Amino acid sequence: MARGVWGLDVSKSCLKAVRLELTDELPEITDVDIIDYTPAASRDDAALEQEIRMALSLFTSRHNLRKDNIAASLPGHSTFNRFIKLPPTDPARLKDIIQYEAQQHIPFPINEVVWAYQLVERQYQPGEDLEAVLFAIKKELIDQFLGTMALAGVQIDIIQFAPVALYNFVTYSGLVQKSGVILDMGANNTDLILIDDNKFWIRNLPIVGNDITHAIEKKFELQFAEAEKLKVSASQSPQAGKIFTTIQPVLKDLVGEVHRSIGYYKSLSPMGKPPAFTKMVAMGNATRVIYFDEFVSQRLQMELIRFKKLEKFEVSPKLDQAVLTTQLPSLGVAIGLGLQYLGQTINRINLLPQEIIRIKQATKRKPFIAAIAAIATIIVIMLWWTSGKTIDALNELSEKVAVQTKTWKEIDRKYKNVSDMTEFEEKLKRLIQTVPNREIWGKLFNALNSIDALKDDPNDLPSSYIEVTDIDKINQIQESWHKRIWILRLEAKDKYKGEENAQKHVLEVTIYCGMMSKMQNGSPDGKVSRDFVNDEFGKRLSDAFNIAVPPDPTLQKGAVPELKIGDLEGMNDEQAPKESPDRKYYRFKIVLDIPL
Repeated sequence: MARGVWGLDVSKSCLKAVRLELTDELPEITDVDIIDYTPAASRDDAALEQEIRMALSLFTSRHNLRKDNIAASLPGHSTFNRFIKLPPTDPARLKDIIQYEAQQHIPFPINEVVWAYQLVERQYQPGEDLEAVLFAIKKELIDQFLGTMALAGVQIDIIQFAPVALYNFVTYSGLVQKSGVILDMGANNTDLILIDDNKFWIRNLPIVGNDITHAIEKKFELQFAEAEKLKVSASQSPQAGKIFTTIQPVLKDLVGEVHRSIGYYKSLSPMGKPPAFTKMVAMGNATRVIYFDEFVSQRLQMELIRFKKLEKFEVSPKLDQAVLTTQLPSLGVAIGLGLQYLGQTINRINLLPQEIIRIKQATKRKPFIAAIAAIATIIVIMLWWTSGKTIDALNELSEKVAVQTKTWKEIDRKYKNVSDMTEFEEKLKRLIQTVPNREIWGKLFNALNSIDALKDDPNDLPSSYIEVTDIDKINQIQESWHKRIWILRLEAKDKYKGEENAQKHVLEVTIYCGMMSKMQNGSPDGKVSRDFVNDEFGKRLSDAFNIAVPPDPTLQKGAVPELKIGDLEGMNDEQAPKESPDRKYYRFKIVLDIPL
């Protein structure tokens, strides 16, 4: 059996299901199933939910749904619908405008409903307002409905309102052309649908089939189930007249509701253009009660139309078409659902939540992708099988080409290495520039290493812990400090670098030092200290480079941080040892101009 679609009309009284397939020419009805619930005058929601689950379980046990899709309906009284007008606008902004209109018209918080819209498809005049129909239902009702279906193993592809599905069925069948009325009267729900050219208007009426049963139940003092049987078989009953008299007040109320609804809709139409409703299509088992057609047609002054045969449909040979035609008044919603899935209807609203639709679309793509991959694999295998020799020849040629290409690339690389001397020239220049500097630094550090004042005398260092009372040893150590010089910082720069027309290349080396002052007659003496620096430090460096003796160092008073490099000018007293009356520190610098 080919892949088809089941339309499921789940009401409070029964489950009606119709299966359709799309043939080359027309939709074909291939199966029908109707499962009635236990008749009851009243039942609570829990009992009704249980009966619906049992009916769905029975339905799934009778039919193999694995390859079929499912379109299901919700009753019209649980939904909201309204026609709105939209200003002419750019199609790119249309969705935003409808989003705003939905928030204004839907009488619930927008985040608590599932809603959708569809534009009225007709020829619009330039500057004319667009027309659209809004549909909405509370999310909790959708979730409850989907939960019930899932527990029965039924996966839904489309959710549509029952009256919209019925509208799709009637318009597809061609019973109503421009304008007309559809009355769908079931046991617990009655929908009135007014068709006005490309628009339709839905109202849920308060008069239902069970109201007729209750009237018979009360008049003849019967149980509800017995009254239901009498209602269905009233035309064969000897008390047919009495039964009609009993139900006539209910039919009068129904006609009154229809008349008021039509009047209200006409009042909404533009002045001078009220639609004329002259035909009514009667659907639902409750409309088959005795004298219904005659009474309603006469009171409303409308031609009442029944489905007498299925046109624009194929019917499977396995089905009895006569029995199917008899059941048509109750199967319109289920057939309309199937037609929508097959793409044969005007209205295509789907109230299945978008997150579920996205999951289904992703799931459908997986087999398609797998099939494409399988086909690609088969093609590759076939090409390999039929072109084996050609591939072998190409592989052999490719290997030869690869060898020759590798040889050519190696020759080209060697040629470029020989012809391009830039890298070697740069290395040579850097070597020429750096060798003199290396010699200078070697001489400088050798000269510094030869200065006794920069060296530690092992004899001056204590070999063990010194007691504070060992004055002689302490004085010996302090005396050695007077012979010491500490290098604090060393800097070097090209003295004439950056100057215009510079003819000299001189490396300026600045050595920042610290020392303890020399004593003269028991008190610090600056001259003695400067002489010590020149003799022990300056001359040694000038001799090493054959340059003039540096000028006398300027001694700066202040504490010198021993063995600590730092900025002389930025040094503060807290960072250096404190001075004492018999201990004075000097800071100085030696500047060497070393020609390059």
